Amino acid sequence: MALLLLSLKKGMNFSTGFVYPYQNPSMRFYFILIFLLAVSFRPGAQNTFDGQRKEAAESKSETVKDLDNSVGVLGLQTVKEQVYQKKSLSWYVQQKNSWKQVTESNKKDAEAWLNYYRSARYAGSRQQELDEIMKDIEEHIPGSFTAHYLAYIHSNRDVNKGYDLQKAWLLAPNRKELYKELALFFTWKQDADNLKKTLITWKTLNDIPDALFSYSKNLLLTPSSNAVLITDGEFDTYPLWILQQTERLRTDVTVINLSILHQSDYRRSLFKSAGIQCSYQGIEKKEILQTILRENPSKPIYISLTVDMQLLTGIEDQLNTEGLAYKVTALSEGQYDSRVRLANNFENVYKLDELRKTIQGSETMDREKVVALYQNYVVCGLMLYDYYTEKGEKSKASRLADDLKKLAAQAGKEQLVNEYIGK
Repeated sequence: MALLLLSLKKGMNFSTGFVYPYQNPSMRFYFILIFLLAVSFRPGAQNTFDGQRKEAAESKSETVKDLDNSVGVLGLQTVKEQVYQKKSLSWYVQQKNSWKQVTESNKKDAEAWLNYYRSARYAGSRQQELDEIMKDIEEHIPGSFTAHYLAYIHSNRDVNKGYDLQKAWLLAPNRKELYKELALFFTWKQDADNLKKTLITWKTLNDIPDALFSYSKNLLLTPSSNAVLITDGEFDTYPLWILQQTERLRTDVTVINLSILHQSDYRRSLFKSAGIQCSYQGIEKKEILQTILRENPSKPIYISLTVDMQLLTGIEDQLNTEGLAYKVTALSEGQYDSRVRLANNFENVYKLDELRKTIQGSETMDREKVVALYQNYVVCGLMLYDYYTEKGEKSKASRLADDLKKLAAQAGKEQLVNEYIGK
């Protein structure tokens, strides 16, 4: 299953509608792939760990330059960290133009500068333009929370610039956007005491939605004992760390985030403490991942469904979906049926109450982000639906189908599930 999903996804564009024939079993798997691509959640979109500012994608119809010249000023809206919200390129360009005017009229407005810098960054502004904004910030609001916080962000989260981050923390300890930065900084610094304090405090700020914690609990419950769980983004990692620290949940599981392993001292320390062999010393995530798998054949290793599929090419036939994570199995384990474990997780391990509720976001995190993440339940749930159907367990299949349709409906994808199950 994982092999088919991963191999079909490469190089395909599913921007138009399709008719899905279900007589051929492989076409049902193909449909699951299309559903996966139809939802808006993308691991890369929630990942700013790398500290690399990506230039906005340009197309024939919409470039950053065109937008800057054509989009007028609209009502001001708060620009959150990109990981928290789902907005278009044109929205960020519009906000950049609007907030720029505010800073020009009131050069001492620290929040306006923060919104201006964020919107410019997410609109794909060139490095020179961002540098100029930072110079203005340092001139007009030196010593402020905004100046110190953005100095750290602008450095692409350079650990050596940690003074600015910690100064911002002292100036505004209740600013929620600080805590994911502090968690990463103290992780890289291997400062266990401050990391623990950061994670405990973060949990009390109601920054991370309850639904995201519920998803994270189930993800953390997926691996077998003493396993390694590989993640890649921010919100398939931070809530897991918080749960391990505050609830002591699955502390036997080693969570490895591929995007933060370029910090060499941290990587060496993590691998040593977890007993992981990795001879590759570079920073390419795909090479790190596949070296870990190759050199640690006896370790139980799981990969979150949120990990970018491009990183998994070449190992597709070793991946088996047990729920919200793939279990990596040796090629010799050809008779292994992951659906038995998948069924057990859904029936006996996972807490699924949040699946049957209207998913909520939080003050800082858009609901759409959480809803899109939850569609991973639909992807593995459809596999479980087929398993129940094959076994003739019609009542289980029917109850599961109802749950999946309601969940998909929150992302506007209920019709896709209806078509898949033939109802």
